[in-house]
Amino acid sequence: MKIKEIAIDLMGKFYEKGINGYDCRQCALIAVEEILGAIDWHEFEVPNEQIDFWNKIKQELENL
Repeated sequence: MKIKEIAIDLMGKFYEKGINGYDCRQCALIAVEEILGAIDWHEFEVPNEQIDFWNKIKQELENL
C-alpha cells in the first residue's frame, strides 16, 4: 500500500464507527501520534524506519 492509501484507510476505520470526515482525520492524527509515542526508539537506531514511516503517514493526513 502507498502512504496515501494507508492514511485514507486509517481515516476510514474511524468513519466506519460513525465519526464524520473532519473528525476522522483528527482521530487518525491522534492515533498516529500515539503510535509514534509508543515506538521504542534508541538514539543509536538512526534512521528509525518505523518512525520515518509513521511520520510520512502523519504528513499525508495533514495534507488531506
